[in-house]
Amino acid sequence: LRPRGVICRDAANECDLPEHCSGENGQCPVDVYKKNGNPCGTNTGYCFNGVCPTLNIQCEQIWGYGGVAADKQCYDQFNSKGSINGHCGTDTSGNYKKCEPENVRCGSLQCQLGNRYPIVAGMDQLYSRTIISIKGVEYECKATSGTIDSSEIPDMGLVRDGTPCGDNLICVNQTCTSIFPHIDQGKCPSNHNNHECSGHGVCTNLNKCYCEIGWSGSDCSIQFEVTTPVTTATITYVDPSKKDIESKMEKKETPYENYHSTNTVFLVGMLMSVVGGVFIVFALMALCY
Repeated sequence: LRPRGVICRDAANECDLPEHCSGENGQCPVDVYKKNGNPCGTNTGYCFNGVCPTLNIQCEQIWGYGGVAADKQCYDQFNSKGSINGHCGTDTSGNYKKCEPENVRCGSLQCQLGNRYPIVAGMDQLYSRTIISIKGVEYECKATSGTIDSSEIPDMGLVRDGTPCGDNLICVNQTCTSIFPHIDQGKCPSNHNNHECSGHGVCTNLNKCYCEIGWSGSDCSIQFEVTTPVTTATITYVDPSKKDIESKMEKKETPYENYHSTNTVFLVGMLMSVVGGVFIVFALMALCY
């Protein structure tokens, strides 16, 4: 068995948590993540069901490096119209639905910058890029549509559930609603100072403490000595979507050899041959006279 504390499942993103071997059996513990509502994305979003769904992260997934959320004007201009350029999904007849004014930021994901075409296979078949001008200011509005086989990106190019749409508001089913009903009000165990997880862990979606390395117990209050070198609990991860982006943008390098010395010798030889030939010609001409 691997020693206690060795990571057996890496964190998938900043809202996920890595799992560690217990040292008592060969099973990796159940996959857990931070509770809904934890700040993420440099305080621009909230953890929601184990992911950090900010507009910028979603735009980069679809449009590659540099892709970010479009300005508010794009959401107001297009998502309220109910067309391929912006909508809140489709009705039973397949027609695009208009977003209500309070829900425009929960409809089509409006982006700007990034690649010219979507980098997600399938989404490059149905997309739009529009430049609008309002009071002399131009705004780029890029949106996608269609259905793809991916759990990371919603169908129809819509904003993902859990995305912030205002103060303490998130998108759920293309509706901007309060985040609080989606936060489990249960508490994790605390110590006598009423510090959740004794200040040595984080409360998970199961309302159980995820303890830092060197601490254990239901409230992370029991300290133990780490006797074997283990991977620390610092959460580092590589987003699968970024791996795909990096593979598409991999730098190509062509090896070059140094031919300078060979070329120099060749040129000197040629010069000597020419000089020798000229000398012989003049010598023969002198003999003839």
